[in-house]
Amino acid sequence: MHGLRFNHAYALLLVICAAVTFIPSRLIEPVRAQFQGVYSPVERPALALAQWIKRFDRGRIPDAAAPETPRSDSDIRQENLELRDIVAGLTDQLRKLEEREAAREKLGSLRDLCTPYSVTAGDSGSSESLLIGGTNLGDLKAGMAALYPGGLAGQLQRPGLTGTRVRLVTDRGFSITGVFARYTKRANGKTELTILNNIDQQLVRGEGNNMLLIQDMKRDQATLLRVNDWLLLDDDSPDWPAAVQGQLIGRVIDTPIPSRQSPGFAEVRLEPAVRLMQLRELMIVDKAK
Repeated sequence: MHGLRFNHAYALLLVICAAVTFIPSRLIEPVRAQFQGVYSPVERPALALAQWIKRFDRGRIPDAAAPETPRSDSDIRQENLELRDIVAGLTDQLRKLEEREAAREKLGSLRDLCTPYSVTAGDSGSSESLLIGGTNLGDLKAGMAALYPGGLAGQLQRPGLTGTRVRLVTDRGFSITGVFARYTKRANGKTELTILNNIDQQLVRGEGNNMLLIQDMKRDQATLLRVNDWLLLDDDSPDWPAAVQGQLIGRVIDTPIPSRQSPGFAEVRLEPAVRLMQLRELMIVDKAK
């Protein structure tokens, strides 16, 4: 009896399977959704077990250098050339990273108050300014100081949505005050930058073309200057925090000459340590109080 019932059920299933073959799909699809989850209690654990086993079956990785799969000499030469190019590129990138890191280290403890930004473009007009990638969506604000490893580069203008323009100290009309200093060698052989206390604080203006100018310096004090003396930032304006005071602005490049605009005074020309328009990175002092 039991065998008869089983045979009947088996035969019925075969008939149904055969019939399904000829039943239009438009009639089967509504019913299929009802039976798709029938085997889920078995299917899901089985798939999870298969995935777990697959992690340990890494298969055999073909070895291109194996004796049983020899390559032609041209393939080997081409691979060597490609590897040399890759090594040369990585070596060059490493050298640039080391140079950039060494340059940032020149800022000393001030580096912790700065965020580096890449220069994305220069000024297309007659003014001297650079565009950096930072926007007003970050912590950048107008008036923040911009530094480079050689000293003070300029000051942020109003940040925008696509970038922020940095007005350089050499831009025509940019004004700032500073004091002069000179590198001198001490008895211990070390070279130090010493403030020239016998020279008053001076107002210097940007002249364009990577140049700065003091237009009305007292002649008796101008005679005390030497070529390569440096002007250091010493400005009481709230735009310049205490952390950046003493940063190099520019060095004297010529002997002072009589002023063309102020009779009885002298003109002093200065320039930064590098051409500021050629900078590729600026350190923005955004953490100073």
